[in-house]
Amino acid sequence: MIRRIFISFFLLMFSFFIFDWLFDNKDNLSLAESSFTAEQKTLIFLGNKDIPPMVYLNNGKPEGIIVDIAKTLGSEMDRRVEIKAMNWQEAQEEVVSGEADALLQINPTEQREKDYDFSDSLLESKFTIFVAADRRDILTIDDLNKEKVGVEKEGYPIQILQKHPEIETVVIPDWKTGFSMVEAGKLDAVLVDRWVGEYVLAKSNIKNIKLIENPVEVSYSRIAVKKGNRDLLNSINQGLQKMKNDGTMRTILDNWHNQKVVFFTQSDIKKVILWGSMLFIFVILFATGVIIVRIKKMNVQLKSEVEQRTCDLKLANSKLEKANRKLWRLSSVDALTNIANRWFFRKCLRRTWNICQQHKNKIAIIMSDIDHFKQYNDTYGHLAGDDCLKIVASVMKNIAKENNALAVRFGGEEFIVLIEELEKENIIAIAEKIRMNIAALKDLKRLTTISVGVSIIIPDDNLSPHNLVDAADKALYQAKREGRNRICVNDLCAANTDGIKGNVYENF
Repeated sequence: MIRRIFISFFLLMFSFFIFDWLFDNKDNLSLAESSFTAEQKTLIFLGNKDIPPMVYLNNGKPEGIIVDIAKTLGSEMDRRVEIKAMNWQEAQEEVVSGEADALLQINPTEQREKDYDFSDSLLESKFTIFVAADRRDILTIDDLNKEKVGVEKEGYPIQILQKHPEIETVVIPDWKTGFSMVEAGKLDAVLVDRWVGEYVLAKSNIKNIKLIENPVEVSYSRIAVKKGNRDLLNSINQGLQKMKNDGTMRTILDNWHNQKVVFFTQSDIKKVILWGSMLFIFVILFATGVIIVRIKKMNVQLKSEVEQRTCDLKLANSKLEKANRKLWRLSSVDALTNIANRWFFRKCLRRTWNICQQHKNKIAIIMSDIDHFKQYNDTYGHLAGDDCLKIVASVMKNIAKENNALAVRFGGEEFIVLIEELEKENIIAIAEKIRMNIAALKDLKRLTTISVGVSIIIPDDNLSPHNLVDAADKALYQAKREGRNRICVNDLCAANTDGIKGNVYENF
């Protein structure tokens, strides 16, 4: 009996101590339970739905390079991740308000760093200018002054253009619409990540658009979290580092690089070839079976069609040749003056010479040299000399652009303007305009003039581009010998092509 009482008393006391310990530690247990629940919370990652192939919606489902990376990142973090593709402005607002956890494929800026913390680098972004294929006057972002450039609202490109207030920024609803506006002439250019732009063009099958090879800006996209959320940011960075170390990131990028630009067009081309081949075979069989008794008549009809197509082809080739004569694409630019350099001039001169020889058109060179430039450099310094070269080059570039000509820095203080298909009077007028505009410059250290030599020729088999350049050089040095600040003309179109023709136009 006493033993039973003792055992009951012991069990009662043990239960009391257990209850008291649980009561004292209930807050810690609740905290641990909350932490466990928080760790299991599904992370919400948001992306811009209008930047394929990075992020886009396919039948309402988010897909893209960044979507694949985010899914793998969730596995590396051992967390459940929900990815949403949506309006980019709304996505940024949701992360700031705490409704979502992170933004995918975002480039840091000074303004954004006030609201977000950014992960390690994700992908390289080359923000590139896209223009109509027939635009030859746009080579850099400086050539977009006073032009209309389409960008996405709240995206990184619009923040790039904010550094260039002289450019007219136009907000577009999506990149496909922007490219269509460029094709229709409603926009002068679109500024977008090169990969995104090429992908949209290939998918939408928009033609007559080209990109400017040198990007406006190169940066690296990242994942952004709300300012102060360091735990999540550290977890994201650790996951990204694992993906880079184990090759997972490279595998994802390689899979998408195989689809770059031709992601849809290759498939479409294969379908067109397949269906076209089948249709062609069917038509041949049908025609053979139905009109075999009318072979002679069909041959006459086919011959007529071939002749018509040949005529159309010749007409198309003629138009193409005319377009090519007017087209020179700036492939190399002088670093100081931002106009074409000597190497590119030689390339254009040979091509223009051949075209003018074929069509018996005139070709001309306006070669100029800044008078007493060494003295200018010695007096005011090389930096002032560089500024002088830039200003003079700008004058020539603007006048050349007005006349569909090419302005070139030939070397040192020597410049060339290459002209085709103009008469002698017009060529001399252009040279005189260049000389007068430079003499009238007010923002140089002193009055600056140029000596000008002009050569004009109709190419034939007995001449070469060297003759044209040499003739302009001789005319230039005649202008220098006769007192500078004047124009001398060497017209090789006359019957006698030896030496200077003696036509002198000078500033009295």
